[in-house]
Amino acid sequence: LAYIEWFTPFSIADTTTGFYTLSRSTHRHRHHAVIVPATDIVQSCYLIPHWG
Repeated sequence: LAYIEWFTPFSIADTTTGFYTLSRSTHRHRHHAVIVPATDIVQSCYLIPHWG
């Protein structure tokens, strides 16, 4: 099993860094997350935090 936290779709890339930004998806002001079988995962995604 895998714990998955959902995020919003990518926004427009930052003109300075070229990075795309996103934020946690919420439902009724709570983070949207699910538990799924690991065999259902097709691809992973690396996220880099934005400090400041």
